[in-house]
Parts: sequence; structure tokens; C-alpha cells
Amino acid sequence: MVLDALSRQLSSEPSKGAGRADCIKSVWSKEARQIIRNHQSVALRTHHHQTRSLWTEEVRTKVREKKRSYHLFLDNKTEDNWSCREAKRSAKKVVAAAKAAHYDEVCKKLDSKDGERLIYRLAKSRKRQADDVENFYGVSDEQGVLLMDRKMAMQRWRDYFEKVSIEEFAHPPVPEVPPTFGPVEPITIEETLAHELPIKKK
Repeated sequence: MVLDALSRQLSSEPSKGAGRADCIKSVWSKEARQIIRNHQSVALRTHHHQTRSLWTEEVRTKVREKKRSYHLFLDNKTEDNWSCREAKRSAKKVVAAAKAAHYDEVCKKLDSKDGERLIYRLAKSRKRQADDVENFYGVSDEQGVLLMDRKMAMQRWRDYFEKVSIEEFAHPPVPEVPPTFGPVEPITIEETLAHELPIKKK
């Protein structure tokens, strides 16, 4: 794909050294952007789970504005294009205000009747966030697709063990030994020594 577009563009361009280099750069940058876009649409990306109460509409618009201005700055690094700094400052202020409002609300909830349950819930979520990466809940489903969600993985394990506990496996019959009638005779010393000697020789 990249080579076809490059050869088409080079054949349409007149054979000039500097013009060809610019042409190659422009085609390559377009193709690189397209490759990255395709990769992002296909590959798994880590999503940072923002707290819903912090991720308000105002915060969302300010953060998007900051990202947009930063990408503009990366495309064309000129002194006039430093609006990303102001956008970054304003986004930080809005996020700080949203955090302060959120934590004020949490403090009010802690002072209420249900505050004790909320403390345990907060401690549980903190522990889950601090867990090591080794606590990995990835299980493959029936089609071989990796399940990253904890609840879906637990459901998959439940289904698997239900299936295994019901399923019958073919196994050889247990050999039957004729019963011993009367009292069992005690083991003699000679029998014990006869079995001990071959074990020691090995």
C-alpha cells in the first residue's frame, strides 16, 4: 500500500532531487498517520477509568481543547503556537476544582449514616487499585478471545467447573479383591525385613 502510493506519486512528479525528497516525506507521513490510526482502531488500548463525578462536561471540553492545541503545536512548532500552555493551565484549574468539589461531597457522605460502609468501599477500591499486576483476571472464552473483565472471567470459570463437574470421564473399573474372612493376621518381622532389604539396595 505504501509502496504503491509512493511509486504513483513519484511517477507523476518530475524527476527533481529536492522535489522527490519532499514527495517521499509527505507520502510517508500520510501513510504513517494512517498506519497509526488503523493500529489504534484494532489494537487494545488501556483506558484510564476516570471517576465519573470528576469527569464532568466542563472538564471533558477543557481536556479536549488542551489535547487539540498540543497536537497543533506538535504539527507546527512556532512561537505563535504556544496556546497549548494556556490550555494546559486552564485544564489543570478545572480538574482541580472538580476534584475539590468531589472530595467535599465524599466528606459529606462520610459524615452521614452510611459513612462507615463508604469507608469500607473506598478501602476496597484503593486496595484493588494498588494490587500488583500479577493479579491478572484474563481468561479465554470458548472462541479463544481473551476476557479481561473480572466478572466475565469469573462467569467463564463458573461455567467451566459446572461443565466439568457434570461430565463423566471414562476410567477403568476398580479392581475387586476377595474379602478376608476372619481376623487379619499380624505382620511378622520376617515379612518386614524381606520388604525393607530391596528398598535399601536401590
